[in-house]
Amino acid sequence: MKPLYLEMQAFGPYKGKETVDFTKLAEGGIFLIKGPTGSGKTTIFDAMTIALYGGCSGEDSKVKNGRNEFKEWRCNQAEETTDTYVTFLFEAQGNVYRFTRSYVLKRSARSEKYDAAIMRDDGTFAPLFENPKEKDLNAKAEELVGLNKEQFRQVVLLPQGKFERFLTAGSDDKEAILQKIFGTEDWSRFSQKFFDKAKARIDALARESEEIRISLSEEGPELGKPEDLMTLINALNAGGVELEKKHREFDGAKRQEKLNDDTALAERFKSLHAIEARIAKLESVKPAADRAREELKKAEKAETVRSFITKKDEASAAFTKRSNELKKLEDGLPAQEEAQRKAAEELALHTAKSPVAELQKSIGAMTEKRSAYEGLAALKKAANTAKASWKTADGALKTAEEALENAKKKAVDLKNAFDEAEKEAKTYRDCYFAGIYGQIASELTDGEKCPVCGSIHHPEPAELAEDSVSKEQVEAKETAAETAKKAWNTEEEHRQKAETAVKTAGDAEKKAASEKTAAEQALIAAEKNLIEGIGDLKALDTAVEKCREKITAYEDRTKVLTDAKTAKETALSAYKAGIESAKKEKTEAETEKTAAENELTAALTRQGYADVETVCADLRAEDVRKEISRKITEYDTEVKNRAEELAGKKEELKEQTEPDASQFKERQEAITEESRTYSAEKIRIKLTVDRLTGKYKDLKVKYEHHAANITEAESDMAFARKLRGDTGIGLQRYVLSIMFGQVIAEANRMLGKVHDGRYHLVRTDDRGAGNKRGLELKVHDRRSPEQEGRSVGMLSGGEKFLVSLALSIGMSSVAQQTGVRIEALFIDEGFGTLDESSINDAMNVLGSVQKANGMIGIISHVQILESTIHSVLEVEKTEAGSHIKVC
Repeated sequence: MKPLYLEMQAFGPYKGKETVDFTKLAEGGIFLIKGPTGSGKTTIFDAMTIALYGGCSGEDSKVKNGRNEFKEWRCNQAEETTDTYVTFLFEAQGNVYRFTRSYVLKRSARSEKYDAAIMRDDGTFAPLFENPKEKDLNAKAEELVGLNKEQFRQVVLLPQGKFERFLTAGSDDKEAILQKIFGTEDWSRFSQKFFDKAKARIDALARESEEIRISLSEEGPELGKPEDLMTLINALNAGGVELEKKHREFDGAKRQEKLNDDTALAERFKSLHAIEARIAKLESVKPAADRAREELKKAEKAETVRSFITKKDEASAAFTKRSNELKKLEDGLPAQEEAQRKAAEELALHTAKSPVAELQKSIGAMTEKRSAYEGLAALKKAANTAKASWKTADGALKTAEEALENAKKKAVDLKNAFDEAEKEAKTYRDCYFAGIYGQIASELTDGEKCPVCGSIHHPEPAELAEDSVSKEQVEAKETAAETAKKAWNTEEEHRQKAETAVKTAGDAEKKAASEKTAAEQALIAAEKNLIEGIGDLKALDTAVEKCREKITAYEDRTKVLTDAKTAKETALSAYKAGIESAKKEKTEAETEKTAAENELTAALTRQGYADVETVCADLRAEDVRKEISRKITEYDTEVKNRAEELAGKKEELKEQTEPDASQFKERQEAITEESRTYSAEKIRIKLTVDRLTGKYKDLKVKYEHHAANITEAESDMAFARKLRGDTGIGLQRYVLSIMFGQVIAEANRMLGKVHDGRYHLVRTDDRGAGNKRGLELKVHDRRSPEQEGRSVGMLSGGEKFLVSLALSIGMSSVAQQTGVRIEALFIDEGFGTLDESSINDAMNVLGSVQKANGMIGIISHVQILESTIHSVLEVEKTEAGSHIKVC
């Protein structure tokens, strides 16, 4: 795991967003984190640990104070709308990952949010989970880093006051860390697999023995071996022979035949008794049948009067209905009259306040002003156009003046450059002519004529002056001067053109200003002739239209009220006509009611009824009358049929004696019980013999298998316990002790650079907690060679720090050879326990390790480290929160 980048906001003492770029700090190899106590130095380490594992870098006991809960790390000075988050980028297994834990505001409350992503080839990030939970990030961090949180704090982070944790850890704790780092789970799994297989075999044999015991005890407590089952089988077979003998003597088939004959005869007598019982029942219901005959007779007589009663009831109902309708109409007449009166009154009030004359007067006044408004838009447009033209001319003038100033400045600069180039060219020409003889002499060759004296021998040629220059140098300077002159002349032409442009722009600006003033004055004069509150032609037309709309609205309202008055008058007339019609209908209904009552009275007299109530009491519905008639017919028919049936049945049974049916059940039960008992017992004996025979064969095989395998299985189990380490050093602990030996060797190599190699770590086979051995440590002191070594727990604070540092470095170095890459080490304090010499030794060790393994971060207040370490991360503590800066 290699840290790359850390970002946090509203976290711990940091109010705002703070970042740490480890890639830049790693350029120096070792970097120092400094700052006042309580400023938040350790919080940087906490942020990395929380981003990966959801817990801080310090004690697990901080859980008691909530410091291992992410929400408790929110800065109490942060703004309410500012979210708390920690983002950590790191490299692991050849990829770059980003872990983020946030405490964000959602509506009225905050909640934790999680994210984990892997960097794509194009630099973007792809999420590792969809809607991840906290446990997803924790598990992924362990998978990628190769360490859980506790192991990470012991190997990668040496927290304040606990840097010796791994050094002094027991064998079990060391085993857990080393197993995770060096991947020795295969040895453990192999040992456990062999143990599980041996235990499974011994358990299977134990179950087999128990199965034999239980199976035999099911047949009897006295049975001890499979051969005892044969005695039971022989006894069962003898019982089967005796059962067959008793069954033949009972002769159940003959007994069943006699019972069947008696049962059939009893059924025939039962039929006779049923007919007699039915006849007796018919006699008992004869009075009810006679009453039904009388009821049917009365109902048929009353039916002749039913239509007169119905006609009288319908006429009475019609009269009541007409009376109620008339009363309802008469009660509603005042409301109709009041509605007609209000409609007439509302129309009169409306026409008395007509605004039409005043509105038409206003329209006339506005129409007279229309010509003044029609020219206003052109004047405004002219004023705006003149103003825009003036702004354009003024801008052009300013641009021309600025261009002139630039041209003047550039011309002066180019003139100065030309003067300087001309001066330099003159200097070069003077030097050239002064040293021309020395130049000619330097180009002479023996045997060639001198251009000055003509001699072909040159024993004493003129010497080349120290400040002489070549002809090419002179020509180059003169060319440069000529180029500078041309540039100056060109810029002078530009300046003259700029002055002309300024004059032209100034004239245009004055003309535009004059035109602007004239247009604005014409607009002001026109606006004084307008109607107050109406600024333009559109507003004038709108005002005229509103007046016309008000006239139209008034006329529309007048029509609505006139129509309403007419409608109410029409409705009142129709309502009164309805009352007269209702009175007529009531009189007609009363006449029909009287006629129906007279017809009913005549019908009652004809049939001899005293009143209507007597008729209604005798009336029956048609379906009821039919049902009564049907029941009477059925009764008479059944009485006749049952009498004939009884005579025939008595003739049929006159020679027979009725059997005692009360004995049938007992006789049948005796036959059935004997048959059932015989069959069940026969089947039981057969099944039991078959079952015991099968059990005998099965138990005999198991008994022989158990005896043949138990000795070998017990031997394998004893070996498996030794292999797992139940009684000493197991296979995995043995492998780990070898790996741990390599770690110790690497640590001792580092310790050779501390205090002249005074200390030397040694692995012992002393027993630790749980009777485990093989991973305990002692330290040898070169100053006391006669002693066998002392416990690492007896080292002083400074000694523990140096030894722990060496052990952590050894762990990292060996781990990288096994696949778990630890490319960073972070140390929180610890240097305060060291003297200056020890600090120098420690820094030498860290320097050599950093070159091979990556970055090292140190938190410390020790002054000497600030002058030794050049990459410094400083945490500033202020009342507004802490801030990180790189020094």
